[in-house]
Amino acid sequence: MRKHYLLVVFFMGFITLTNSQRTNPFNIYHVEDSVPKAVVIEDVTEEVTSNKLEGDNPFNISHIPIRKNQYKQIEQLTTRPGQGKENISITYGPLWILAISLCFLAYMFFVRRNHLMSLLRSLSNDNFLKMMHYEQSGGRSTVYFLGYSLFLINFALFLYLVAQNVFSAVVDKSLVFIFIGVTGVFVGKHIVIALVSWVFEFQKEAQLYNFTIITIRNLLAIIFLTINILFVFGPTIWSKALAIIGAFFFVIFLMSRYYKGIKIGRRHVNNNVFHFFLYFCAFELSPWVIVYKLANGI
Repeated sequence: MRKHYLLVVFFMGFITLTNSQRTNPFNIYHVEDSVPKAVVIEDVTEEVTSNKLEGDNPFNISHIPIRKNQYKQIEQLTTRPGQGKENISITYGPLWILAISLCFLAYMFFVRRNHLMSLLRSLSNDNFLKMMHYEQSGGRSTVYFLGYSLFLINFALFLYLVAQNVFSAVVDKSLVFIFIGVTGVFVGKHIVIALVSWVFEFQKEAQLYNFTIITIRNLLAIIFLTINILFVFGPTIWSKALAIIGAFFFVIFLMSRYYKGIKIGRRHVNNNVFHFFLYFCAFELSPWVIVYKLANGI
């Protein structure tokens, strides 16, 4: 009897199963077969927020469908300001100028190790300045000549970098002309001082004043070399601050030079006030007025 009951239950379950499953779920559909219709799923992407797209982990995989208007958001998330790297080409002119300047500076300190301390002491002590003027032949020694050349090169490079990075001027091939102009202005001033001293017969004071100028520019050479290194290898955002720092140091040492010049030639200044006024307006004040007009035009 139990076997009969089990057979009856088995057949009833089998009949129920065959009636409920009309098709075989393991059938493989071919191209010519009719493909069952896909179930339509409502679009819920509009309700999904973009929180998953704002993750910081770049290896997170989001399975949310991306709409066309989300591509800009994704680019903003993946590309952040300040991530770009600035590369300096080996053919970049200021890079080679800095390399040559560093070679000059290394040779200067190799020949005279205490050259920097001598410059600082000369500016603070007039007697030591006169002694150095005698020892260094009025600035015609190798160390002072290299220091003066270093100043001309780096001051011209400083003006070039300021015009390029601060004023955004097109000065791709103007570095040579800037160097020629800087050399003409600063070296020409020594020629004018020598000529004026010959006319008014105060060569001794003029030579000491020329050596004072050379000493100050030897010290400015090191300062402008440091600023130029920061200009070339530092970020662009530093450009305006570096330009202000360079102008500040130049003006401070310029005022110091005028003060020392008046102290050296105070006797001749008192005796020839009108001639000194003409010299100051023509050769000290007018060049800076011309430079200001040129910078204002840029």
